[in-house]
Amino acid sequence: MRLVNAEWKARCRHPEAARRAAVAAGARLANAGRQVDTYYDVPRGRLKLREGDLGREIVFYERADGARTRESRVLLVHDPPAELGPLLGAACGVRVVVGKRRELFRAGAVKVHVDEVEGLGSFVEVEVEGPEGADLAPLAAEAERWRGLLGVAEADLVPVSYSDLLLARSATIPG
Repeated sequence: MRLVNAEWKARCRHPEAARRAAVAAGARLANAGRQVDTYYDVPRGRLKLREGDLGREIVFYERADGARTRESRVLLVHDPPAELGPLLGAACGVRVVVGKRRELFRAGAVKVHVDEVEGLGSFVEVEVEGPEGADLAPLAAEAERWRGLLGVAEADLVPVSYSDLLLARSATIPG
């Protein structure tokens, strides 16, 4: 499946307040559980195998880093075979593994994630999905509207993926 989305991610000092705000804005808890994302070394974009309580999928995406709402172009395969992880690890090499507890709230095309990421802390993320070729402007406007609904300050926005944050963190830890 190919899709495009407008998204932002932010540090979240008060996850319970984010949950309440998402529900007050019309989102409903769709799923919750542990996820492990294994990122592979690839020449462009990001390739990850997502496994856990919420299912399995392989995701390739391209997105510019930035602390504002940004566009992601995504290619997604649900329920890939179990052998795919070892195959990708052998062929590409593992870049980093991200473990998290995720709560997924949905309101139509809007997904609100409240995440507790191992080694990083709490985050809230909004993705507004559209089919491949969709006009990004209304998706981005909706993502920004949800930033207001959730009370997320611009200063809390995070410009990179969890994988990048973990790699940067490990680069600064001696030993």
